[in-house]
Amino acid sequence: MIISSIRQFFDLTTDQQNEILKGIQTKEKLFAWLERRKGKDVTAGWVPCSKCAGKGEIYLEARDNNGVHASQIHLCPRKIWFDVKGHANDYPTTVGGKLQLIFDHGSYLHDMLQNYGLRGAWKSGPDCEYLPEVKLLPTEDQCKAQGTFPFPLAIKYKIKSSVDALIRKYHLDTSFGPVEIDIVHEYKSIGSNGFAMVQKDGPKAVHKKQATIYQAVLDCPVVVYIYYNKDKDDIECFAQRFDGYVWGEVEDKIQEILFTLDSDDANEAVPLSKCAATYNKEECTGGLYSSACNYYGKLCFPDAVPVEKVTKRGRPKKNVHTPVQ
Repeated sequence: MIISSIRQFFDLTTDQQNEILKGIQTKEKLFAWLERRKGKDVTAGWVPCSKCAGKGEIYLEARDNNGVHASQIHLCPRKIWFDVKGHANDYPTTVGGKLQLIFDHGSYLHDMLQNYGLRGAWKSGPDCEYLPEVKLLPTEDQCKAQGTFPFPLAIKYKIKSSVDALIRKYHLDTSFGPVEIDIVHEYKSIGSNGFAMVQKDGPKAVHKKQATIYQAVLDCPVVVYIYYNKDKDDIECFAQRFDGYVWGEVEDKIQEILFTLDSDDANEAVPLSKCAATYNKEECTGGLYSSACNYYGKLCFPDAVPVEKVTKRGRPKKNVHTPVQ
């Protein structure tokens, strides 16, 4: 049966009409498509940029998940160890339909704000330059292939990330004279509850760790966190100085992971007592707003090694997997 007019539809019984309306399943089909969506095979190389009507070129490559990613620095050190060891591309993360929707929404927000920046939203003087998606790559060869500046600290710590934006020579007139300063921009999409929390407490700790890595690698003294309330279309901005204490915590974690790269035994390199399974099992199994760890049950088997109690940041915590006596 083909229904091509309003009259044909209303010639049906009410039950038949309702069955059609219920069977359309717009949300269900979208989420099912998002869940089975996979990245296409990509041949690395320079291609016309779709954001500037083909007037420029960008370097296109398949996503490489190996290395230390700034946005994941707060996660389980064993996961990061597996990433740096080169296993990430062989064990991709499975992302559910709802999470795909959230991630894509955030990506388009980045595109919007970066478009504003490129069009002069934050241009403060003739020498001020807005640079979106500044690449931090872990090897000189990768930098050469992409025509990207090799940042020594990114290479030293095997960091592979992309900074939302860097503003060079941002101009300010101050009481002690004119100033030009480099600024990192970090963009975050957030719901109303989270937005109220950052308004009260400032940037989230996990976001500070991420942006502090960018600051350290770029030697940039100031970062501006821009939080976008996706429920009410409002923004909150926080300009903050480089935090040496946060960087010290992050640097210690990276160094500890890199120090154990010669080992091929995950339990030896990152003992269970330091793994998320003992203090935040949701990192292993996934939650409402997070995917399950891509190594859980494949390369990492924390449930097979019971631990009675572990200590994290000086606070004793009971392990949910305490063995039955």
